[in-house]
Amino acid sequence: LQDRLDDIGMTQVQLADKINKTPQWISDIAKDRHKLSLKNAKLIADAIGCHIDDLYEWHYLRRSKRR
Repeated sequence: LQDRLDDIGMTQVQLADKINKTPQWISDIAKDRHKLSLKNAKLIADAIGCHIDDLYEWHYLRRSKRR
């Protein structure tokens, strides 16, 4: 989240004001102290103009070979 905010020149406080959340809540999300629900991810993505996928770090697992 912090990288996205930096990209658009928005502070955590500005985002908090825009989506009616506390700056502490934004900070906790940015530092992975809380899980981001789909509802709140949509709220943030709309507020900062990105896709929900951009707010998550994706790790892909290799598929095992079937025998």
